[in-house]
Amino acid sequence: APKSRRGYCGALCLLLARDWRTIKYAGMTFIVQQVSTVLVALVYGWFFAGKGVADRSPNDAPNCDNSNFNKNTCQALFSAHLAILSLVGINISLSSLSMISEALHRERACFLRERAGGYYDVLPFFLTKQVSEVLMAMLNSLLVLLGMYWIVGLQANFFVLFIELTLMAVASASIGLVLSAAASSRETVTALGLIPQVMQFAFSGLLLPVTLIPSSLQWMKWICPLFYGLNILSLSEFSYVYKEEAMCKSSYGEAWRDHCPGTAASLDILEVRDVHPNGFWWPYVGVCLLLSTVLRFIAYLTLVHKSRFAV
Repeated sequence: APKSRRGYCGALCLLLARDWRTIKYAGMTFIVQQVSTVLVALVYGWFFAGKGVADRSPNDAPNCDNSNFNKNTCQALFSAHLAILSLVGINISLSSLSMISEALHRERACFLRERAGGYYDVLPFFLTKQVSEVLMAMLNSLLVLLGMYWIVGLQANFFVLFIELTLMAVASASIGLVLSAAASSRETVTALGLIPQVMQFAFSGLLLPVTLIPSSLQWMKWICPLFYGLNILSLSEFSYVYKEEAMCKSSYGEAWRDHCPGTAASLDILEVRDVHPNGFWWPYVGVCLLLSTVLRFIAYLTLVHKSRFAV
């Protein structure tokens, strides 16, 4: 190996510094991207202003409030509350997919050249991209929440939603990372990128409830982070519904649905979306973590294989 070869720590620091310089030189472009993220989030917030509390608020009654219930209004307001989570999830998922693909291919030629020259191994380069991607996912999730959390009136803890959005972003980006590692050009990865995007929409329950998808295709949800990410968000955001259910069952027993129609209607909507309160850690969080680990390992092995033939 050449004398200029660096150890893992040295190469990692060098590559992280290079990524920082890339962001620094981008300057205004980077700032515009972040401002655009905030503006889009503000539009979401404006569009869904107050919908995070409208399904139970006395000011919007009749709604899902058990003491002033109206079935049609309840379904409309609760569905709107659920829609904002779906919209945010789609935004985070798709942006993370495109971000990691662009980041990997931006330095692909440089990486292959330096790898062939023996300056560093694949692992430091790969880890650098993971660090940069996670930091950008955190920033994107934070900006989205800052733009719409209080305007919409979301119920879940701000920091819990932040962690959950970041987890979903990282899991979604893992698919893009595999495709990007396998593709030989930006054009190829752009074309392949349509596959996970379509899958996310089709099997996440956004277009059609998972229970209505043909049983021969329902297994596809296991490789769709958006499905699990939205369920994680839903369980945190609508935890008050499950608390209402517990109180109603405690007070009214088997007749609780008759005395708590708003709670029952809300639970029915969540049930159709395949959201189950006992599935938070497994499969929802567990599958997101498992997908992130397995897919990134596959991407790493693919990159190692590709770089072996670098000239």
